[in-house]
Amino acid sequence: FWCSLGGVPGGTISNTLAVAALWTPRGSNTITDVVDAVVLENQGWNDGCYLRLATHTILRTPLVNGTPYRLTFTSLSEGNGYMGLSSVAGGINIVAGENVIDFTPVGSSEPNATFLNVNLGTTIGHTEQIGSDVTVEIL
Repeated sequence: FWCSLGGVPGGTISNTLAVAALWTPRGSNTITDVVDAVVLENQGWNDGCYLRLATHTILRTPLVNGTPYRLTFTSLSEGNGYMGLSSVAGGINIVAGENVIDFTPVGSSEPNATFLNVNLGTTIGHTEQIGSDVTVEIL
């Protein structure tokens, strides 16, 4: 079973950096690559930007509904966001430094994959910087 997923429990299934081209801005928000990170900037849409967890973004194998995973990423500041199409109810707090979120996909199938959404507050020009080394592991 685990071999068909391309990994084993505890195995990492992400295999590429989460660069700006793989993120999706909401509305007119912008996403820019910087060294080892992306900068998400509020251009009038508080809902921020999101990264789909899919094979057409950072994964080498698709997520499987009902299977537990761990998402790990770094942020340079505190903020908030949410995990779409997952078992994580409500918002998530993003801390400065390493962030670890355990989740299970629910109703997730490609290209409508589970996603990490980073909110951008209410101030136009507000930015969040997220490290491009976003990893997903099978638990």
